[in-house]
Amino acid sequence: MLPARAISIKNKHLLVIYSIPTRGFTAVLSVFRGTPPAKPLIAKNRVLHPGAAFDLSDPAHVKPLLSNLRKIAGVVTYGRPWHMAKWIGDPPKKMVTRCLRWFTGGKARAEYHAPYHLNIATEAQRKAFVVKVGAAMRKV
Repeated sequence: MLPARAISIKNKHLLVIYSIPTRGFTAVLSVFRGTPPAKPLIAKNRVLHPGAAFDLSDPAHVKPLLSNLRKIAGVVTYGRPWHMAKWIGDPPKKMVTRCLRWFTGGKARAEYHAPYHLNIATEAQRKAFVVKVGAAMRKV
């Protein structure tokens, strides 16, 4: 595996994939080398640390370092319905569409793909979601 700094410099796309349990925020970060459908490098939480994602040399003026990223895509699965996520402010969506964009200096475009209430989704609904996300990833 490449060091986090090498991953962040060479890649232009960040793909965040995780599922949301009833409570909590879990994440597995995958960084694509090149453009999808290239094989993802699993970076886990090694990308978002000082020196790789942001410059902390002057703590009063933290600077983002992932300005090379052009696109951030979040693929998140929820077991609960959309209105429950909305009621608590949908932190995972904000994490992908707002927080991660900060690390790029606001330059990256963010996409968010999420099937809500997956606990009761039919097989056809799950397959349709996979097709939708696949189409979105091929547009990169």
